[in-house]
Amino acid sequence: MTVFAEVYIPALPAVFDVPFVSASPPQTVALGDVVVLQSTSGPLFELALPVPAQFGPVGTLRVRARVAGTAGNVVPATITKIVSAPAGLSILAAPVVFVTAGRDIETPAEAIRRCLGKWATLGAGWTAESFDYLVPLFAPTVTRWLVRTDNPNGPGTIGIVLANPAGPATNIEVAAVLAGLTARNRFCLGCGGLTASAAVALTIALTATIKGDGSNPNLGAQASAALALLSLAFPLGPAQLVPELAGAVLLGGAFPGTIAIPTAGSMSTTITAPGLVGFSGAEAILVPPFGAAVVLSVGQVLVFSPLPVVVVT
Repeated sequence: MTVFAEVYIPALPAVFDVPFVSASPPQTVALGDVVVLQSTSGPLFELALPVPAQFGPVGTLRVRARVAGTAGNVVPATITKIVSAPAGLSILAAPVVFVTAGRDIETPAEAIRRCLGKWATLGAGWTAESFDYLVPLFAPTVTRWLVRTDNPNGPGTIGIVLANPAGPATNIEVAAVLAGLTARNRFCLGCGGLTASAAVALTIALTATIKGDGSNPNLGAQASAALALLSLAFPLGPAQLVPELAGAVLLGGAFPGTIAIPTAGSMSTTITAPGLVGFSGAEAILVPPFGAAVVLSVGQVLVFSPLPVVVVT
């Protein structure tokens, strides 16, 4: 009898590469040195391996969110404040690089899907379900993927499109998945070629205004958080986000365990949004976040811009 011993994928911290400049080069940051940075949105980041790093005068430090989970998925450019660092170091005015995304602990539904995918790996060659196990095996911070079996790059080819909780997968996440799937012990003989790529972000700017009854002082924050949870659970395109669904979420309606999302033609898929529960205090939507349905093309991932939901009473 074959027994699979699997545990939940734990919450993982977001990781960034931050460029620094030293006022007195050469300068070395070694293991034991305290480096703590902060985003303008609040989360703290601390030094992660590898160290030592030398600045002569410019160098890069890899930092990770102090608290694991999706809260660490901040906009890279917002990591600007030094809470603690060796004297003489300052953040260089250059792009901070998003290395890997933070993710929350795997949900039971995600774990079930992954374990069913593990059974699918026992067959000869790849099956579509086997990627549900293999993708998070090689890159646990990738939480959504689209397996393209429509010969995207010519006859016999397969394309894997990847996204993390913050949006499109990073270069490191894409490389990890591609390396794992094309390793000698995993590559499917007879396959015309496999590619892995990051999803393309479809960013929606929200301008929703809700009329509240004054009973819930946290209405705006709860409505914004509900939309963020919806975007985390939303599948990669082809798919559609209809205004009725966004409206129901903004008004605090209890989200069902699963909901059908239109994909292409008469096809649909179902999603679950863990943690998305009802809240009170919303009477009506005065300004909807968008009018017509938002249509995601193949390989696009839904990203809401971090605009607050306005509440009027």
